[in-house]
Amino acid sequence: MKFRAFVAGALVLSLVGAVPDRTLAGEIDTQVGAFSDGGTFEYVLGLATSSDTSDKAAALLIRGPDPSKEEYKRRAAFFSDRHQWGQFAALWDLARHTRPPKRTNINGDSIHIGKYFDNAAQALVSVSVNDDATIEFDLVDPDKWPMLFRLQPKDFKEFDRDVKKVSAYFGT
Repeated sequence: MKFRAFVAGALVLSLVGAVPDRTLAGEIDTQVGAFSDGGTFEYVLGLATSSDTSDKAAALLIRGPDPSKEEYKRRAAFFSDRHQWGQFAALWDLARHTRPPKRTNINGDSIHIGKYFDNAAQALVSVSVNDDATIEFDLVDPDKWPMLFRLQPKDFKEFDRDVKKVSAYFGT
């Protein structure tokens, strides 16, 4: 369990160049996807994998426009096996096949799809479909500051390809 937490931490840090390229778990080598939500605060969604065949890992990362501020620091949820990744992939698949709700109030409407909880990092990912046809990923880690990312419909196909790449990585 501690080794998996180490792999997960090394994975996140390596994506921003804060640790050497190699860790005890092997080389963290692949950023599968990166997207901007196109809003005033450009969030980035990334999927990453570890190249070590014995301890595979993937991560979903969301960061805000100014990581020096606590509320915009990067949030991450990790997937250390096929089952965990499959939970996220199933949420994504359900979300992309869900029709957006009609707007009924000034604040907008959404359909809650489901949640994934990463026990190692104590991070919760919640997935929803919004009335503007975006798919929203809300990520909350132990410090309780939420970070959200709204994937635009124009990016659905590319994101789906990235999800499938990570699924293949885990052998699913």
